[in-house]
Amino acid sequence: MKQVLLLSYLLSLVCIAFAQNNTSFLVDGKSNKWKIPADHYDTRTTMSYGIWNDKNCLYLCFRTSDSKTKMRILRTGFQICIDTKGKKHTGNCLAYCPEQDMPMSHQIGQSPNIVKELTNLKLRSLVLSLKGFSSYPKGEYSTSNLKNIQFALDMDSTNMLTIEYKVPFSELSYQADTTKDISVGFYLLALDMPGGMMPPGGMSPPDGMSPPPGMSPPAGMDMPGGFEKSFQELTETKKLWVKYRIRNAR
Repeated sequence: MKQVLLLSYLLSLVCIAFAQNNTSFLVDGKSNKWKIPADHYDTRTTMSYGIWNDKNCLYLCFRTSDSKTKMRILRTGFQICIDTKGKKHTGNCLAYCPEQDMPMSHQIGQSPNIVKELTNLKLRSLVLSLKGFSSYPKGEYSTSNLKNIQFALDMDSTNMLTIEYKVPFSELSYQADTTKDISVGFYLLALDMPGGMMPPGGMSPPDGMSPPPGMSPPAGMDMPGGFEKSFQELTETKKLWVKYRIRNAR
């Protein structure tokens, strides 16, 4: 009996499938419908993640309470990829990239107001980049114009930022297979420096020197000692890939 219980527990971890509070799955950026175990947390991206499926669709949830990660999501963007062959190919991807003409001081300002910036985003329809989907040729789409694919981003009263994403298997040209793993990737995108500008390798601003006009270190970072490390971190894409076994697909 103990062996049966242990096997059931291990299978639940392999599946990374998360219970919902009800069977009607509303993609609204609220994380309360997800029960995500503590061990499904990625230290590099500081993201917790959940994956679930019904017979027609795949549902993804990514969330974080880290203030630097939240600001990076809102200002440099992210990408979510699905590889139905279980590898790390980026053929089917959804990406959110903030306006590239945003002033640099706004992108990495010293005292960001995450709540205000998220509120501003929610007041307008987000523009997402899609590629690899059956009904959507590669390009940019407003969330208000998406029908089959659903996406939501929101923050709750505990300051937990949640990203939810629903995609039909048909959009992936995929016949659900309960015998093979698929892969899901989450990318925290790098800050796109104008003209390829980068801080000199191995150098940090001398004592008392501030960054160039209009630029300031990322939130929570002190000058000058941590400037180079913080800046380098912003210019590197962070990646999270996990395996998922489709279940209950019939």
